Amino acid sequence: MKTFDDLFNEAQKTDSYWTQETILKFTNQLYRLLKKKDISKKQFADKLGTSQAYITKVLRGDANFTIETMVKLTRALDGGLEIQIIPQEENVAWYRVIRGGDGKRQRPEQVGRWAATDHSETNSNSLKENSNEYAIAS
Repeated sequence: MKTFDDLFNEAQKTDSYWTQETILKFTNQLYRLLKKKDISKKQFADKLGTSQAYITKVLRGDANFTIETMVKLTRALDGGLEIQIIPQEENVAWYRVIRGGDGKRQRPEQVGRWAATDHSETNSNSLKENSNEYAIAS
């Protein structure tokens, strides 16, 4: 009989597992943005010209998530969508610097995670110079 760990390890080898994990991350971030902006599902639906039932379906992860749909959903909340391709053997966490109305840095917000085998200063510095994102090796 297979253990839970065996079944979980097998599941992680499938594209379906990683698709569902990505959908879960997206819907969680979308939900957090809705709450942060204090927008109800009905208001969100009205803004998109769709039904509240569709928004519920989206937040459950049951919608057809094309890149176009994901962009439309995030832009309706004045957000943006970023897609990153990550080497499996690396372990890096990405943070976006949150800036207040006065332009001062507030606190970092984790926006992604993956593994890094190359923790060189060159990699970290180029990220800091070119964007408001920082790679933090774990």
